[in-house]
Amino acid sequence: MMKGSNKLPKYSMLKHASVEGSLPLLSAITQESLDSASSFEPEPGDVFVITYPKCGTTWMNNILYLMKNNGVTVEEGDNIANYFPFIELIGGEATKEKPRPRFIKSHLLFDILPQSSNAKYIHVARNPKDCVVSFYHHTVGYEQFYDWNDGKLDDYFEIFMAGGCDWGSYFEMVPRWYERSLKQDNILFLFYEDMIVDLRKEVLKVADFLGPSWKESLLRNNEEILDKVLENASFSAMKAKQKRYFYSPRPKDRPFLRKGAIGSWRDELSEEQSKLIDLKMAETAQKYPDFENVRVRYADV
Repeated sequence: MMKGSNKLPKYSMLKHASVEGSLPLLSAITQESLDSASSFEPEPGDVFVITYPKCGTTWMNNILYLMKNNGVTVEEGDNIANYFPFIELIGGEATKEKPRPRFIKSHLLFDILPQSSNAKYIHVARNPKDCVVSFYHHTVGYEQFYDWNDGKLDDYFEIFMAGGCDWGSYFEMVPRWYERSLKQDNILFLFYEDMIVDLRKEVLKVADFLGPSWKESLLRNNEEILDKVLENASFSAMKAKQKRYFYSPRPKDRPFLRKGAIGSWRDELSEEQSKLIDLKMAETAQKYPDFENVRVRYADV
């Protein structure tokens, strides 16, 4: 039972045939835009960036932008969102009109996001403990979307664990994408923590996944472009220019790019909350046996 505010964050409660009941989504998303997104037909060359929210979406978008633009960052006054159509927000028809090759952003469940063997999908996962803390701070900082700026972390934790926050349950979305990534060679499944530990290695994985010309470009001239990508994709570089990475205003004391760290959940979650997530991860691995690999790697993070 909620201990603080007695209201939930504001969400759009929308329908899809693959979801029992309603799916909570960002309040700016409409049934029309979701229906349009789910009927989109991917084309060869389309690259989707998919994450559960607050698991590295903007970071991966920036990496791809840098890789495509010789390591040069988005210009001042411009925004990364202009190059990554958010398909469930703007709809499939608007996404269809974007220049090719298209980089497309989504947080949708595997069974909602349109699939094609001709498209490529990059999924980034993050420890759910860090995810829930980051998602809480994200939510209270966007009053215009959630009307919940006085919300409490303990309350948000309950919403997250019940799958009641926007885009539904982490414990359904992430394991389903992981499960499919083991069976489909057009899905690259990465971990946020691996990107922090060795970004160079993960960027080269992305280049290999996208095709030979991408890696050749990065490694040209003694890895000059790769060095620029790594420099401008660092958390410190992005935080210094963070107005280029979010499109809607937030209070100065609630920045969009906050910590970008591993294990900072320990500063905010209780021991009991940590154990509840451990139990939920174990239950999830029973439902999705392949997900045991992910559960184990996050057991002590």
